[in-house]
Amino acid sequence: MKKFTIFLMMISLMIAPMVMAIITITDTQQVYIEVGQGGFFEVTPATLNFSLVAPSLTPSIGPNVIFDVTGSNVDLNIDSSVSGDSLFNGISFIDNSGPTPVITQINDFSTVLTTTSQVKTFGTQIIVPIGTIPGARTGTITYTVTGPAPSA
Repeated sequence: MKKFTIFLMMISLMIAPMVMAIITITDTQQVYIEVGQGGFFEVTPATLNFSLVAPSLTPSIGPNVIFDVTGSNVDLNIDSSVSGDSLFNGISFIDNSGPTPVITQINDFSTVLTTTSQVKTFGTQIIVPIGTIPGARTGTITYTVTGPAPSA
């Protein structure tokens, strides 16, 4: 099984003294990779901006994240994790493809893109806990993309 870990997005967060926050996740490079023989992976957007958010029990909705394996002739597994400030553990992906939205925290997220389902779009959200202290924070989202085992 081929396994690639992709350093994809930097996360930055500023919680102002008025307890508002600007959350921006920015990638540091164009990310389009080849996974093994015939597997391709791309993720967008380049900047994930939650705009102004305040500490609350209610999530703040962010932009969609699109995983695209168009052109792949193999199925690919995608997992994500986040590092940095523990506040970023509050980021979730929202799968709206079924009758009921499925919300998965970023460190538990996993999806499969197949040769017949090559593009998946997920909503994003973050919950900033009440009592969060104002200040700047940074973190990183890492996607791990796994393809099929190589042929002998």
